[in-house]
Amino acid sequence: MPLLEQLGEVHTAPFAALFQAYCATALTHIAEDIRVDALSMLTLWTRRFPDQMFRFRDKVWTWE
Repeated sequence: MPLLEQLGEVHTAPFAALFQAYCATALTHIAEDIRVDALSMLTLWTRRFPDQMFRFRDKVWTWE
C-alpha cells in the first residue's frame, strides 16, 4: 500500500499548507522533471485529501 494511502487526514493536515507551498514553488522550477513531479504530487494529494487542498487555497494559491 502506498504511503500516502496509509496516512490519515489527521496526520497530514498540519503540513497541508506547507506541502502546497512547496509544490507551487516546484511548479516554477527550471527543470521540467521537477515541474512534472510537483504536478503529480499535487494530483495525488488532491485525490486523497481534497478538503485540505480547498481549505488552504487562499493562503497558497494566490497570484497577486
